[in-house]
Formats: sequence, C-alpha cells, structure tokens
Amino acid sequence: MNLNNTFYERDLLIKRSPNFEEDHQYIVMGDKTYTSVTELCERFFEEFNADQIIGKFYKRWQSNRHHKYYEMSKTQIKEFWEKEKTNGAKRGSIFHSNIEDNFKEIESLEKPDPELWQGFLNFLEDHPGIKPQRLEWAIFDEDFKVAGSLDALMSYNGKLILLDWKQNKNITQQGFNGKKAKSPIQQLDHCDLTKYQIQINIYRHILESKYDIPISAQDIVWFNASHQRGYRKFETPRLETEIKSVLECNRIKNLEL
Repeated sequence: MNLNNTFYERDLLIKRSPNFEEDHQYIVMGDKTYTSVTELCERFFEEFNADQIIGKFYKRWQSNRHHKYYEMSKTQIKEFWEKEKTNGAKRGSIFHSNIEDNFKEIESLEKPDPELWQGFLNFLEDHPGIKPQRLEWAIFDEDFKVAGSLDALMSYNGKLILLDWKQNKNITQQGFNGKKAKSPIQQLDHCDLTKYQIQINIYRHILESKYDIPISAQDIVWFNASHQRGYRKFETPRLETEIKSVLECNRIKNLEL
C-alpha cells in the first residue's frame, strides 16, 4: 500500500496553533478544546516531582563522595535536571527534523548528533526498502476529541508500520518498586515504556478507525549509543482494551466540561 500521494480531506480539518511549540494545541474544525495525545497519556501517570525525589534521596547522595550530586545543593540539583530536560527536548526536536529532512532529501538547518545519526543510518541499513508514507502527520478522532502528531508512517515489506522515534538517555521499562499506572490502566507498569506504548496505540487506533489505514506493526525505536547498532526497537503489542478505556475517559471528561 502506498499512501505517499494520497489526499485526505481530514488533513484540511486540523491545524496546529500559532504557538504550538509552547501550547501543543491542535485546532480541529475551529475547535480548540481537543486534547493532545501526549497530554491524554500523561493523565494516567504521576507527574515527576523533583522536590519529593530530592528530599527522599538527598542525604544518601551527600554521603557518597563518588555520586554525581555530591556537594551539590538541592537547588543546584533541581536546576541541573531542568537544564537536562530542556537540552533533551531541543536535542530530540533537532533529531526529528534531521530524520524528516533526510527522507525529504533536503539539507537540515542543524547538523545531527553524530551518535544518534549513526544509529539512524544503521536502522535504515537493517530495514532495506523501508519508505516514508507520512512524517509528523497531525491526525484526530472527533468522537473522543483527541489529536496528535505521529512520527512516521512507513511502508515496509508491503505493509504499513507505525514508528515512534525516541532518543532519551534512559527509558524506564518497569514501575519503580512495582508502581502501576492510574485507573483504568492500573494493570500496566508506571514507566516510560508503558506511556510510549499507550501513545503509539492511540495513533494506531485513530489511523485504523478514522482513516481506514490498517497498521501491521507499531514500533518504538530508541536511538542510543549504548545499544548494539546504536538503536533498540520495541515491538509494541496492540492494547485494544486499554486504549478504549483511555479514550472513553477523555470523552467523559469532555462531557463534564
């Protein structure tokens, strides 16, 4: 299946807000109340509380002269984390742009990170014939009032696959001390991987139910120099029951507004 030149009338119904980099807001048919897929996913996971974490482990860090936070004040640690978060987001944005520019065969304004880029080149080498169908595609579901931008819809071996690019320093794959996500997906681990799996499943659900696009696989591709070949691919299961529950929560929330 080739969707590269396929025109979707739905593309005319959605746009990003003028301040999208700040508010991450989608406007669908003039409606500004749509929930972004990222925001929806985050509702089911406790927000990272820097003050709480620092308060819990600070004494331990200061008692270990080999720890990277040794002799740093609580404020310095918090500022360090904020800087890391900002730099990571910028690094990720540049990397996503590099990938998009590569597929479009145009020169990037900013040079890619050498280690990340080598991982991406290795990924292409390991998946000969893979071709982009849509990149950074804004899609929506009017029934549940959710919208988001998927990283890449690709054709590979005659099938369509959904890919989500990640370049984190670390991706947690299980809940700390067995911690679980919030209801109604409390059976799933509270970790980065679960959040990403929910996110990509929502994109798949929207594509299949609203765009009539069958997805054969949905993979999270984590680029990191610590991995063999510079990347690791997580094949994500279809979480039908969980996704329907998450979307229904958003529908009910909208009814209450």
